[in-house]
Amino acid sequence: MLRKVFSVLLSIILCASLIACNGAQDSAPTKTSSSEAEATEVAKPVDETESVPAEDADTMDTGDTQLIKLAIGTNRIEWIEGELEAFKAENPGTEIEIIEIVSGSDMYAKITMMMQSEQTSPDVISEDGFMINSDAAAGYLQSLDEIVSANSDFENFVPAIMDGAKGADGQQYGIPFSTDVQGIWYNKNLLAQAGVSVPFEPKNWDEIMDAAIKLKALGDSELIPVFLYGSKTHPEETSMRTFQALYSGTGSQLYDYGTEKWIVDKENLLHVFNFINDVYNVEQVGPPLSVASQQSIGDLFRSDYMQNDKLGLYFSGSWESGQWGAGKTHDWPEGLDVWGFAKIPTVDGREPGYTSMSGGWTWAIPTNANNKEGAKALLEFVSSKDVQLSYNLFSGDLAVRSDVMEDSTYSSQPMSVVNESAEIMNYTHFRPSVEGYSTITGMYTEIVESIAMGSATPEQAIENFESELKRIIGEENVTVK
Repeated sequence: MLRKVFSVLLSIILCASLIACNGAQDSAPTKTSSSEAEATEVAKPVDETESVPAEDADTMDTGDTQLIKLAIGTNRIEWIEGELEAFKAENPGTEIEIIEIVSGSDMYAKITMMMQSEQTSPDVISEDGFMINSDAAAGYLQSLDEIVSANSDFENFVPAIMDGAKGADGQQYGIPFSTDVQGIWYNKNLLAQAGVSVPFEPKNWDEIMDAAIKLKALGDSELIPVFLYGSKTHPEETSMRTFQALYSGTGSQLYDYGTEKWIVDKENLLHVFNFINDVYNVEQVGPPLSVASQQSIGDLFRSDYMQNDKLGLYFSGSWESGQWGAGKTHDWPEGLDVWGFAKIPTVDGREPGYTSMSGGWTWAIPTNANNKEGAKALLEFVSSKDVQLSYNLFSGDLAVRSDVMEDSTYSSQPMSVVNESAEIMNYTHFRPSVEGYSTITGMYTEIVESIAMGSATPEQAIENFESELKRIIGEENVTVK
């Protein structure tokens, strides 16, 4: 548990553990693919980008043209396309093929499959931080030690964050470009109407539930009093932002690094499962399942529900307000006048009082990259201060370079919750970046969904949690409390 940060810089440093672990913002696998054809479903060339025919896609040199293949998530394509124009201007004769990483329940499994073959492997990939350790151990990622040691610009990254993107062998396999924290977004106007004090500063989960019940009492049938992710449509959001964020507030652990065993803590699991059940079934202050399972729910919230008083409380990340800035996708100058960002309390106010989960993404070079010289040049470009700052301003994610943190453009951005996030970072936790997590996280999601749907009681969910964990990882690797 990391909780001793007292400034923005030291707060962000605590994200290091995460970069070997998450955020946060995509999904985890619940099944594995069995063919390269499946891999291309989640990683496909974007039509509007310049690319070569499929038969030449594994070639780095097409006449006088150097081709670099970049795999990146759908939500970052708009941003990267603008930045790549400068890279191509600096590197005449270079073309970039953008491979779109489509979010889905088996996204990580398909990415792994894509990196296993020279025919489908990108040259540079945006790698969820919690996958760095396992993918490096499996031999899918190239060590970046020589690249980092030869370029002094990498000294501007917070050392602890860079350390977090290393493999178990101590080598650098990823270059971080984002991090975040989780909290509770709350509609100030709706809470005031419901008779709840603003700023919203809940001290335990009962106070969150009380606020949700008061919001429901306003009688607006379109209003979702509180939104917790609870569907397999959003696997890692449900696992991390709901289950793990709440569970971390019990003081228990999911994995014991000392014994190297996964944990089933029945008492604290019951706290979490009861709260989820109360939201969805007992008090019915959560979203209809038809809404909770919508693929683009985050975008729908930012563009509609949050702007039109259809949402009261929303468990999500520090980046949410980033798209409300001038010229952004959902330009809304009044966004932070209406919405505040609160710390998530522990279950009953137990020490340290608050909790959070953090996530982060990195740039990596697959071992099977065809154009490694081009990959090196592109990696250094996207890791530069100007491009990193551009990404932070675009996304609302927290910075990972010290010179970006110190930049007034970053610290004074109008639609930012940097200060609130720095305080929350004092209480944050990180996903277990150990073997088996990418499968186990899918199990967490399925358990939460079973409760939200009412197909399992909290007590039944605990039984399923134990039996599934033992099945997945082996009974000898599980400790039951």
